[in-house]
Amino acid sequence: MAGSRLGKRRLQAVMAACRPDKLDPARIDADPKRNAALRAALREARAAMVPEGYIQRAVQLAAQGITEPSFPEYDTDWDSDAYLTVAGQNSNNSIRVPNGFFDVLERGGDWELRRRTDRKVSKRLPAEDLWNEIAYAAWACADPGVQYDTTINEWHTCPEDGRINASNPCSEYMFLDDTACNLASINLVKFLRADGTFDVAGYRHACRLWTYGARDQRADGGVPEPAPSPSEAGTIAPSASATPIWARC
Repeated sequence: MAGSRLGKRRLQAVMAACRPDKLDPARIDADPKRNAALRAALREARAAMVPEGYIQRAVQLAAQGITEPSFPEYDTDWDSDAYLTVAGQNSNNSIRVPNGFFDVLERGGDWELRRRTDRKVSKRLPAEDLWNEIAYAAWACADPGVQYDTTINEWHTCPEDGRINASNPCSEYMFLDDTACNLASINLVKFLRADGTFDVAGYRHACRLWTYGARDQRADGGVPEPAPSPSEAGTIAPSASATPIWARC
């Protein structure tokens, strides 16, 4: 999102620089060899890592008399287009398949799609076509994952807590709704001292810090944690956080 704003700002500057004469705004000079303002705008755009193809396109459009670049700008609104562009990067998409679907699939029949609101049939699709689309999508991009709904509930180890409705990516707490698994990586080499020893205290501190960070990210800061006692501060090992962060959400 920041990149889209920066890119648009730099491209606007490039196109504006192609009209260097304030007394004659209609005059266009898209040659950076003659136009010092354009050379400067090009340097700034390249320093901001704007792709070269975008820069050259902006110059070409300016030479044709166009004054505004057609460049998408995104924001952090949940309903904006930005979130539509990153679903595959920021989520695991799964589909729940009951045994009834496979019965219909074996018969070569149609699968009924039902509305969540009143459970009435909204549409019927050939089960084979639907299954082929699921298989192709999983092959092409690794999504969706398939949860075999009937089987997984037959094997439920905690049935008294209710049915399993879905799985978080790592499936630690299958029967708890709205749980998740936050992952983080730590570069262990960074804790290796020059003499070959390992900075255990620093490693513990990093693990503790990232455990809190990952938890707060998942819970949106809604799960306050009691402050450690003076004797615990700075010495709590990762194993001291016995309750996994995804179980608290």
